[in-house]
Amino acid sequence: MRIFLRTFNDSINSKTGQSLPIGQKRGSPEWIQFQDILINCLQRLDHYLLFQTENPLVEDKKVFETGSYDKSIYVHQTKLEKPEGNLFWMQMHMRELFTIDTTGWGADCSTNKLFNPEEIDQDEATRFCEQKSDELLRLKISKCEQQSETDNTPSNFILVPVQIPRDYTIKHHSPITVRYFIESVQAWAIETETQVCFKMHPFNKGDRDLHQIIEEAQASSPFVCKVEGNIHELIRRSSGVLVINSGTGWESLLHGKPVATIGDCDYKRLTLNADVRRLDEVSHFFREYKEEFRQLAYKFVWWYWHKHAYDVNASDTPSRLTEYLKGVL
Repeated sequence: MRIFLRTFNDSINSKTGQSLPIGQKRGSPEWIQFQDILINCLQRLDHYLLFQTENPLVEDKKVFETGSYDKSIYVHQTKLEKPEGNLFWMQMHMRELFTIDTTGWGADCSTNKLFNPEEIDQDEATRFCEQKSDELLRLKISKCEQQSETDNTPSNFILVPVQIPRDYTIKHHSPITVRYFIESVQAWAIETETQVCFKMHPFNKGDRDLHQIIEEAQASSPFVCKVEGNIHELIRRSSGVLVINSGTGWESLLHGKPVATIGDCDYKRLTLNADVRRLDEVSHFFREYKEEFRQLAYKFVWWYWHKHAYDVNASDTPSRLTEYLKGVL
């Protein structure tokens, strides 16, 4: 079979196509690592590949030298963006985890509903999450680069990660804007005297309006603050995590924390599906979070890591991925 493959480009801005400054790279080395595994699996299945480097400013090659291709695979895209595509792959939640699917990634992924908690051993799932939680906290690593030191935080606070307003997950899977989310949460926090701490995304540096909104609220109320530091430490210190649909919510489930989500995401069913007009429900959910919910979340994280996504460092990833490709190509 002839397969068109858009390959990951670590030298450009994926949204604008503009070249990054010399010496600067996009993403982590795991992107190339997964791509190499994918290519090797396709070649072992005797597919003939047409490569074209990812770039939003350059149109797809239409044909091979010998005719049109049979299937196409895209990085960092979904069926919504590329209706002609057949497979789409993406880094998800952790540096080493990737998904590949016929419709997309995250909330667009067609296999999200395959999670069956009855098929997963509770002790194994709990042990895995607790060990992984300690490891992430000790190594201070996450999908994005993290500061090594964490600010002093108030006690009993709700952590509110701030997302990138231009991100695909906000544009297509959020009922509200990031700005409206921030304004609603801080207004509720001040009115109800509930302590919330906003953590800006590492790529929010250019969103000065969002920084200003939070800083002004922080200056006028003791119940709103902006914190910095390692996300795993902040999750561990919090009483719960409120997000639109940030990957930090998935990390929080791994840490055993209650999570509330406003938008759609691939881990939504393990959270309180919240509304900014009824945020009292969020604080109640966090206070009354039951151990059975935590255990179910541990099962989901285990399933996601071992059955849904592909860990580039796992020995069974090539065989699992090969079997999947056999079934969908």
